[in-house]
Amino acid sequence: MRRRITVSLFAGLLLASVLLNGCSQEPKKLDSLTTNISSIEESQFIFDCPAEVYEPRQKNENSIGYMCSVLIEDDTELIDEERQRLDMDSFAVGDTIHIQFHKPQKMSREHRSYIAAQIMLLK
Repeated sequence: MRRRITVSLFAGLLLASVLLNGCSQEPKKLDSLTTNISSIEESQFIFDCPAEVYEPRQKNENSIGYMCSVLIEDDTELIDEERQRLDMDSFAVGDTIHIQFHKPQKMSREHRSYIAAQIMLLK
């Protein structure tokens, strides 16, 4: 009897684990991202988190519905497409930027703030 309860409990836990892992929506890791600046705050750009990091998604869905931020630190390289150095004042709301991260980043509701290695202003 005790063995049957143990086996049933183990089988239930195994099934729950498989279901939870199969149903979770794990974000992809990105090493870079092209996006538009939604707002500019002190030492950071705010942007709409892209839907492309999640699968599956609605065909007409462009974002995952919340804002993310990229922090600009002293060692963050701000450049244009000709690789000329820029400063924060060179960027404006609506500009298209390409963000290069130091290492691949997960984008999710729990991970919404990132540090940029490089931010390129695109034409």
